[in-house]
Amino acid sequence: MRAIAASAVVAHHLYDLANGGSLFGATLLEGFGEWGVDLFFLLSAYLLCEYFWHPNERRPLRVFYVRRALRIAPAYYACVGVLFALFANRTLILSKFGLAQIAASGSFTHWLFPQPRAHST
Repeated sequence: MRAIAASAVVAHHLYDLANGGSLFGATLLEGFGEWGVDLFFLLSAYLLCEYFWHPNERRPLRVFYVRRALRIAPAYYACVGVLFALFANRTLILSKFGLAQIAASGSFTHWLFPQPRAHST
């Protein structure tokens, strides 16, 4: 079901990128993005909480976070690597700003810099 929800979001974004061209059933695509996001978050929250819903089993929080990191980090690093390889400004990568962005993305701390700006150094 999460794949269906994610596909609905992708379909909505593709429709938007096409500037809402004339497509059979286009009115259905208008609501898919919001519906897909809601369903994806609902299912993800359920599956995240399900780990702790077994009162007879003692499950350490550390194991939970290790499992999440092993599931999320490889895909995250692959996406960030592709984005840096294909879209990063080559002159900025080895600058002080570029190295700070690589370090922030590599350590999951990019949220500390909500609006990063390149400064000439």
